[in-house]
Amino acid sequence: MGPAAFQRHRHPAVHVRDQEDARCASPDLAYAADQSALVEPYRPEYFAAVGNVWREWSSAMAQDFVSGAYTVAPISTETVEVTDAYIAAEQPLAALRRLLLEGRDDVLRALRCQARDRQEG
Repeated sequence: MGPAAFQRHRHPAVHVRDQEDARCASPDLAYAADQSALVEPYRPEYFAAVGNVWREWSSAMAQDFVSGAYTVAPISTETVEVTDAYIAAEQPLAALRRLLLEGRDDVLRALRCQARDRQEG
């Protein structure tokens, strides 16, 4: 499964047909970061597509997609768990692994901040 997986979904926030579409997709998706119910269904498709994107797209486009689309993932422990499972199962190349781990670390940082905010009331 590759980037075409996103083609089935006609929601304007998540629609990537090819590299040209992806050029603008990540910034357009950023607004949905706090819309967990909207973006959560796309998490499995992201992980299904990310390996093929990395292999088939140019380096710059693949990096933009991997990093940009990951930022839309819901801020949740499930996102961290799915990332860990993907890395363990797929053993991605070092550069892809690094980008996924950076996204994972951002999610963990956000979770710590949310917990701290709840403590402070």
